[in-house]
Amino acid sequence: MRMVIATDLTRASVDAARYAMAQARRVGADLIVAHVVGSSEIDTAPVAAYRYQIHEPEPDARPVVDEYQREKLAAVKRWFHEAVGDTDGVMVSYEIAFGDLPEVLRSIVTDAAAESLTVGVRGHDSVGRRLSRILLDAPVPVVVVREGILGSD
Repeated sequence: MRMVIATDLTRASVDAARYAMAQARRVGADLIVAHVVGSSEIDTAPVAAYRYQIHEPEPDARPVVDEYQREKLAAVKRWFHEAVGDTDGVMVSYEIAFGDLPEVLRSIVTDAAAESLTVGVRGHDSVGRRLSRILLDAPVPVVVVREGILGSD
């Protein structure tokens, strides 16, 4: 069994990460921590061309993307371990992907044959177009965890 937790590395995702880890432990599931990089995070022309394949990728883009992915992966791992603490007993893997958040999450969930997706929200401000698309497009049940509901620091 696999579960996916989507994170934007903000406080809004902390309770979602803790909830997903507790559920993974409870049911014996593997946990995939997914972070989707949007277009505003890497905005150089060669990288944008490579990422979105608008046209033939420029030769200098791949090393920039690779380095960015390594740095982002390290940041996601650090954030997750700070958020949940001990991960003993749960197989945790990480997915760093580029593109449109709802579309990429759907792909990650589908490719992993995951049984659920957990996302964190800030409250009323978060219930917008992207969350609606995630909820409507997800091929599995989506658990929405509001920031602060579990008493995160």
